[in-house]
Amino acid sequence: MGGVLLGPEPPFVELTSDKHRTVERLGQAGIPVPPGVRLSEGAGLPIDFPYPAVVKPIDGAGSQGLKLVCSAGEMSSFRASGPMRLEQFWCGLGKSIFSY
Repeated sequence: MGGVLLGPEPPFVELTSDKHRTVERLGQAGIPVPPGVRLSEGAGLPIDFPYPAVVKPIDGAGSQGLKLVCSAGEMSSFRASGPMRLEQFWCGLGKSIFSY
């Protein structure tokens, strides 16, 4: 069953399927990004991180699994269920390419 892929090349898909790596690459390109850290599976939230923050799965889509965290103490029993990204919360409006 042949066909032509109309999407991006595999290296681009590999990069963008990892939110933490994507943010690092955007920052290297000079694009402003929220400070963040990668959390390994089973890790708790660091106390010395600048809260409020957002924790989200590395490979999630949209806002699936996203949590707003006001302090590490607020979620003291939190343990990452897989690789996750914790990033400082930046207030703003969500914008989709499908918004009019």
